[in-house]
Amino acid sequence: MQDRRLEILSDSIETAVKQACTENITVSFSGGIDSTLVAFLANKYSNVELIAVGTPKSYDLEAAKTAAEMIKMDLRIIEIEPKQMVAEGLNMQNQIDLKAIEIEFMLPFWIAAKNSKNSILMCGQGADELFGGYARFRKEEAINDLAEEVSDLNKRLQNREKKIAEIFNLELSCPYLSDIVVKAANSFSEKERIGDVGKVPLRLAAKKLGLPEEIADRKKKAAQY
Repeated sequence: MQDRRLEILSDSIETAVKQACTENITVSFSGGIDSTLVAFLANKYSNVELIAVGTPKSYDLEAAKTAAEMIKMDLRIIEIEPKQMVAEGLNMQNQIDLKAIEIEFMLPFWIAAKNSKNSILMCGQGADELFGGYARFRKEEAINDLAEEVSDLNKRLQNREKKIAEIFNLELSCPYLSDIVVKAANSFSEKERIGDVGKVPLRLAAKKLGLPEEIADRKKKAAQY
């Protein structure tokens, strides 16, 4: 897949991140390829704060720590006990109408937004939908429509990530959902994007952009997705 399309995809991702860096940036950081790549690129154009949220000794925090070390960036860790998670979840539910599974999924983002020191909150949302990262896309019986996945996500973002950003007076940035990245990704077929491991062109682009291979090749933890 070393062709002109990959070069265009790499350039589009970096351009989307660069265009968002009009002020200092906070990245809701998990240590996976999606958030690590945008953080790595944003660090070239802005002052960047990385925030990782999780329970003590959780997989998420360990992944974030190792990724931050590999890209040589400081990481702000917010450890939160399960009881505090429940309290924050109730607080979020009082302000946003979300399903229970969405509350659980969005809690780290909510806490990162609440603690952001900067006015722009950047995240890796959209990469799994656009590049076919979820395990369900690779099931034998799967009938996939990545364009529809992206469209549905854009609708959900309005009452999720965007709403959370607004509550804390932040500007939301989702580089993978920018028009130029979506257009570049769509030059690859769904089969090429999903591949055997998910997000194949994105992983190749990340390596081309200088992200350490160990991060670019990290598998998604949540296999149910």
